Amino acid sequence: MTNGSREFALDGDAGASQHSLQAAAEAGGFGWTAGATATTMRRVWLDTFDWRLYRAGLTLEQVTVRGRSELVLTGRDGELIAVQRLPPAAANGSAANGRSRTGGAPPGSAPAGGPATAGPAAGGSAPHWPSLAAGVPLGPLREHLERAAGVRALCPVARASSRLREHRALNADAKTIATVAVDQMTVSYPARAAAPPRLTVRPLRGYQAQAGRLADSLAVLPGVTEASLPALHTALAAAGGQPGEYPGKGLVSLTARMAAPAAVAAVLLGLLDTITANVPGTVRDIDTEFLHDLRIAVRRTRTALKLAGRALPGGLAARYQPEFRWLGGLTTPTRDLDVYLLGFPAMTDGLLSASAAELAPFRDYLAASRAAAHRELARGLRSARFGRLTRQWQQDLAAVPRARRGQPTAA
Repeated sequence: MTNGSREFALDGDAGASQHSLQAAAEAGGFGWTAGATATTMRRVWLDTFDWRLYRAGLTLEQVTVRGRSELVLTGRDGELIAVQRLPPAAANGSAANGRSRTGGAPPGSAPAGGPATAGPAAGGSAPHWPSLAAGVPLGPLREHLERAAGVRALCPVARASSRLREHRALNADAKTIATVAVDQMTVSYPARAAAPPRLTVRPLRGYQAQAGRLADSLAVLPGVTEASLPALHTALAAAGGQPGEYPGKGLVSLTARMAAPAAVAAVLLGLLDTITANVPGTVRDIDTEFLHDLRIAVRRTRTALKLAGRALPGGLAARYQPEFRWLGGLTTPTRDLDVYLLGFPAMTDGLLSASAAELAPFRDYLAASRAAAHRELARGLRSARFGRLTRQWQQDLAAVPRARRGQPTAA
């Protein structure tokens, strides 16, 4: 924490812990005033599907208290980087989205012309998640997010509600030296769970040394430990997860002595995980990278079948090559138009004998063509053919290690 603030995790019930905290403060020579009625704070942590903010050392949180909502961007050590106040509609709009995900992809819908956006950010509108960084109101926060997130949409990765009760610690002169906030958090997404209570000691200016002694006296209490990780880690841990978990990006462990069929099947199963993890985001058109990653996994699958398919038993490669050729062809039109549209601003910036406005009809044509192509793509990914392909492929690959051993992987 910055500005001398320190955070602690409390074991057990928050109410019982507060009595111990008060007793410890008074034993250390500090007074203690009980907090007023608890305040409810709703929290949504946001990141891209592949955790680009987290990997850049950033944490983005939307905090809503008494109907007022703001986006808060902090660094790896908790230092405040940027804050953006949101219009009142933000609290309602964001709460309606992101409550459940299928296959790891966040929910949401997109306009017909392309991936999810939040509408005209400069007009005071609030982002509705998932949203590209361009959907965040103009300002320093948006600039940071655009650099870190790029073309990926920001989606809810955790959601919680906290009951906050703030106390004041007093010195011998009855001067407030610090506020002591107890946060009892209940996580609602990605799973319902109660998180361990957290305590934050925030010193007032000029009383950092005394507040430090108070924090030291609290730190030695039984059941109180210094919190080395931010609240996002606490929320995800309570729900059985951790930051940076990227569905479909698991590493495949191979050894030289493995049977070649088992090794090839393991690689192909990993690629299948990537395909299925990116299907919901592709169908819902969250951002263009879902389709991009799906296509890479399909292309690698086709290459593996071509180069190493003979290692698979029962003519599996020959049976599935036509199906993955169909899948590759299904995804091509939308991705081609994505590339054209993503490169459109750079192309218009290079115009010498015309203005960007003169190419607006061409861009509209590309957007309409992409919308039509995406409808066909979504129809194909929802089809019985695609469902049979992924389901039977997984079953056949899972059975490969039980078949004949074949050559070792090294050979």
